Amino acid sequence: MGLPEVSSQKASPPVSEAKTPPQKNRLGFVVLLIIGIGCLAVMNVGLSLGMQGHIGKINALIMMIGGGVAGVLALSASTVVLVKTRSQPTSPHQDSKGIDLSKKPPITRQVPAPALPETTKPPEITEPRETTNPLYAPTDDLPDRVSSATVSKASFTSQNTLDPSRSSLWEATPQFKKGEKELSDFIADLQRAGVLVEVESEEGGIFYTDSILDEGMFATKNCDDGRIADENASPPCFSSKNRYANIMPYHNNLPFAFKDLQSPYIHASMLAGGVIATQGPLQGTIGDFWALVWKYEVPLVIMATDLVDAEGRQKCARYWPEVGEKWIFGSVPSAPYIILKDEKEILPSIIKRILILSDGKEERKVEQLHIQKWGDFEALKSSILQDLVSSVEEHRERNQRVVCHCSAGIGRAGSVAFILIFKQLLAFAQEHKKQFSLDLTKFLTFLRTSDQWGRRGMIQTFVQYQSVVAYLKTIPK
Repeated sequence: MGLPEVSSQKASPPVSEAKTPPQKNRLGFVVLLIIGIGCLAVMNVGLSLGMQGHIGKINALIMMIGGGVAGVLALSASTVVLVKTRSQPTSPHQDSKGIDLSKKPPITRQVPAPALPETTKPPEITEPRETTNPLYAPTDDLPDRVSSATVSKASFTSQNTLDPSRSSLWEATPQFKKGEKELSDFIADLQRAGVLVEVESEEGGIFYTDSILDEGMFATKNCDDGRIADENASPPCFSSKNRYANIMPYHNNLPFAFKDLQSPYIHASMLAGGVIATQGPLQGTIGDFWALVWKYEVPLVIMATDLVDAEGRQKCARYWPEVGEKWIFGSVPSAPYIILKDEKEILPSIIKRILILSDGKEERKVEQLHIQKWGDFEALKSSILQDLVSSVEEHRERNQRVVCHCSAGIGRAGSVAFILIFKQLLAFAQEHKKQFSLDLTKFLTFLRTSDQWGRRGMIQTFVQYQSVVAYLKTIPK
C-alpha cells in the first residue's frame, strides 16, 4: 500500500495585507543612490582641496570622513531597498518569483506511515565511546554513560535471531591458513631486526634485558602509534566497525585480506604464536567476532574487560547468550548460531564459560576465560595474572590459536598477548635447545610497529608493562 498523499497549497495573501508598492521602493532606491554618490563626491572634493592647501587639514579631514561615511551608509541603504524591491511580488497573488499562486499546483509530499510495533527486531543497546582520555578519540557523539543494569542481561533476550548484516564474515576466506605465520618465521624476523640474538649455550632458554627506565615510552604520542592514520590503516568506510577512531590495525596482518573497500573486515590483528588480538565487540560486530572464531578454529577466547567500567561506561557489548539460550546469526534454516552451555567462577575474578558455536553444519566447543574488574590502563595483580596464564595453558593445546580482547584490544589484551608470545618463544628455545638474548624494549617496539606481526599501541601504560616484567621474572629462564 502506498503512502498517503497530503496536499498543502500556500494561500494567496489578502489584498489588504499587501506591502509597500514596488514603485515607491524603486523611487527610494534612486534617491538614496544619488545621495550616496553626492556624499562620495564631497569626500573627493575635501581630499582635493586639502592636498592643494585651499582649506585647512582639519576641514579637509572632516569633509573626507563625513562624506565617506554618509556615502557608504546611503549606498548600503539603497542596496537594501533594491533587494527588497526585487523580492517584492508584483501582485498580491504572486510569489517572490512572479508565479501566480492561483494557478500554481498544490505541493505533494510523502508522509511516513505510522510506526508499527517491532516484534522481530532485537533491542539495541547504545554503545558509548570513551571521551575522557585523549588516547581514545570517539568515532561519534554517542552518550558516554550507560547503566550497568542495561547490559547485565543478554542483548537479545526478546529475539534470538541476529541481523544477518552483522555476520558478514561467515562467508569470507581467512587470509592465513594453517602452517602460515609460523613461530619460526617470527623468530627469523626478530633476529633480522636485532631484537633476538642467539648465543652459545648448551641449554635452551631466553635471557632478557629491560632497558625501559621511565614512562616516556608510554606517553600518548609514543604509545598510540595509530593516532595518525596512514595508508596501512583501515579506511573511513570501516569506521562503524572500529570502537575507537585513532586505534587502527595494520592491513597486512588483518584476519581477512584487505583488497578493496568491499573486503570483509574486523578490527583484529594476527600476532605471533597463534595469538589474535582484537577489540571488544560492538553491538554491530557480534556476528563478525564469532565468524572470526569459527574461521580460525579458535578454541579459547580471553576477555580482559568488564562490559561496563566503574564509571558506568560501556567497554564491550555482551556477545554471548544466557545459559541455555541460542542466538542465531541469520534467518535461513542453516544459519550459524551460538549457545551458552555453562558458566562458573573457576578462580577469583576469573569466570569460565563453555559455549557451542556452529556454522549451521557442524558444532565446536569454545571456552571463554573472562577476567573481571580489570580496569582501563590498570595492571593486573601478579597472583591473578599467574592464575590467568596457567588457565590459558591448561585450556589451550600447543599451537592452537587464541583470541584475546579487552575494549580497544591493545592495553590489557596487549599485556596478555605479550606474555603468551614470550612463552611461545621460550618453549621454542627450550625445545630446540637454543639460547637467546632478548631486549624487551626492542621487542615491545617491534610488536607495536611491525605490520606483519604487530598491533599498534600494545601495552598502553607503564604500570601494565611493569606487571608484565614482574610476571616474566617468575618464569625460569
